[in-house]
Amino acid sequence: MQEQTKTLQQESEKNRALLRNGSDGIYILDVEGNILEISDSFCEMLGYRLDEMIGMNDSKWDAHFLPSELTRKFQQISLQKTRVQFETCHKHKRCWKVN
Repeated sequence: MQEQTKTLQQESEKNRALLRNGSDGIYILDVEGNILEISDSFCEMLGYRLDEMIGMNDSKWDAHFLPSELTRKFQQISLQKTRVQFETCHKHKRCWKVN
């Protein structure tokens, strides 16, 4: 049991390091669209600090969908057993679009 816990902890640390140091903008949301994890690169792209973005709802920086549309999309995604993909645009903290 301790070995399994240690392995999971190491895997979690490795994934967190990849997320923090990767050059791509990556984020993990809960079913309501709130940020659980986010890459430093994505924070930089949108002009926020990491601590500002953790817990932030996607509707604050999505420039394409209305909040109600995003809520509906996240609910649909949470019911899927397969990968779901859709395109959107994001807005910078200073309100310009980021592609």
